[in-house]
Amino acid sequence: MDECTEPGDVDIETVTLVSTYVIWANHYGKNKIASNQFAKELKKLGYENYRENVPGHNCNKKITYWANIKIHCDIQDRLIPKNDDQACPYLHKIYR
Repeated sequence: MDECTEPGDVDIETVTLVSTYVIWANHYGKNKIASNQFAKELKKLGYENYRENVPGHNCNKKITYWANIKIHCDIQDRLIPKNDDQACPYLHKIYR
């Protein structure tokens, strides 16, 4: 996990982090760990998570974020599907 993350100045939603991890594991033929073990591994690396209420259509929903973590840009660049030799600008804005 530490080969594709580093301390950063942004907070990332758990769903984004886990999805990127799953894509990375599939791409490199790595065995995926369960989501609860994923959280334990991040905590072992010193990362902390928190929950935040976010207004939804009919109610608030809780979203879990991991604080001060960044996905290595070179890892992210390799995982983003390319179209016309450009990576998705939305993801680049988040991770750069």
